Amino acid sequence: MIEIESHVKKWGNSLGVIIPKEIAARIKLKPELRIKFIVIASHSTRVVDVFGQFRFKKSTARILKDADKSLDINR
Repeated sequence: MIEIESHVKKWGNSLGVIIPKEIAARIKLKPELRIKFIVIASHSTRVVDVFGQFRFKKSTARILKDADKSLDINR
């Protein structure tokens, strides 16, 4: 498996991903070849952006306090 990072480009009404020539040659990619790939979009790495979407029954302060208690090795 080869891991690369690329950008999404707009082509007409579609989107496309550019695979560098060196990688394409190394894995013998050809036009019309059917491939599978995994997409991991990196829109944001901020915790607030990820967890801000969820609704918790406990307050954030309470969750942090409980987490601190569970990690306390001096109990």
